[in-house]
Amino acid sequence: MSSDARYFFDQDGCCLWRLIPEARRQEWNAWLELDGDDPASWEPPAYAWLLDDRLSEMTFSLPSKRPAHPAGMSRR
Repeated sequence: MSSDARYFFDQDGCCLWRLIPEARRQEWNAWLELDGDDPASWEPPAYAWLLDDRLSEMTFSLPSKRPAHPAGMSRR
């Protein structure tokens, strides 16, 4: 992980929380949209860091919040 890169939290298809590089958001969203029968959907991308019980190991420096989305728009 780069110290100056931006990341976001999201859940994969198994409802596990992952830390995803902001620069790969579109690629992550495309992976989430894969059909469950597609073998490419069976393993999450290597850049999607599994958080599971390691949330207490995470530290932040000046976290920021993305602007709110207009009503009715998807967060993705």
